[in-house]
Amino acid sequence: WQLLRALCGRGGRPDPRRGRDCPGFRALLQHAADPRIHIKLSAPYRFAPLDPAPIAAALLQATGPDRLLWGTDWPWTQHELGRNMTDLWPQAFGIDAAAANCMDAAAERLFFRRAPVIAA
Repeated sequence: WQLLRALCGRGGRPDPRRGRDCPGFRALLQHAADPRIHIKLSAPYRFAPLDPAPIAAALLQATGPDRLLWGTDWPWTQHELGRNMTDLWPQAFGIDAAAANCMDAAAERLFFRRAPVIAA
């Protein structure tokens, strides 16, 4: 079990009626301290009507940027037309440049264990 890693998609996608108070999201935050847990932020438009920034901030605080990943909804990606995802993701999730730079290498570390951990 020590080598098992888990990836939770869409930032845990809390119930829009409860936001950060959603029981499932609270459980994810509680378990996010485990270094084997990784969380993918994707599709900020799917958090509506919630503002995705406070969700991302709570996840960033719980995991640090080295276990928070950027992602897409591919192949269900019909919401991004005309948008630059490189700029949209950090801005939509309220992630600063230092954390975003660290997050850029998180997927490579998770899946290939090659990228070094960069302190934000």
